[in-house]
Amino acid sequence: MNSRNSAELLAEILNAQVEDAPPEATPTIWRQAILGQGRLTAREENILWTSPSARAAFLRLRHELLAPARDAWRDRGHDNVVTLRAAASEAGEQVVEGNGWRLSVTPVAGDDWVLTLQVDSAVAALIPPSAQLRLVDGEGLIWGQGVPGSDGGLDLDWPHDGSPLERLRRTNLRLEIV
Repeated sequence: MNSRNSAELLAEILNAQVEDAPPEATPTIWRQAILGQGRLTAREENILWTSPSARAAFLRLRHELLAPARDAWRDRGHDNVVTLRAAASEAGEQVVEGNGWRLSVTPVAGDDWVLTLQVDSAVAALIPPSAQLRLVDGEGLIWGQGVPGSDGGLDLDWPHDGSPLERLRRTNLRLEIV
């Protein structure tokens, strides 16, 4: 089972959960965890895994708290749209550069691809600890999403059929903070 199928299965399971009574919310602890000022306890993590209402409240709070970071990201032009500049071959690594970030697209065994995202240190400083970066193309297809490492790097497996380079020939690519 590939990672996309696993994620879809997990989403189905979580979305089907039913709770008798929502647990007591702890927005103060959530706020600290989202802002990187603390960690969730095992109990808090369990509440988020088992309670749809708590999960929804957490995600609303996360979206609200990350809004200033998303605005700063956009204002500095790091969500700029990039396209493949040259007629790239499928043979080796291809690099696409954005404002403060670059993406290496590398074919590996068979029809698999590895995407290596690297953000500059100044850009990485804008990313809150709990925020993720998401690569999305002009057709709305999500190429990958994750939390960059301390070096600003993020390695992703191409989760779709076909070639990411072929998609870049017909559409553009944008890096978002989520």
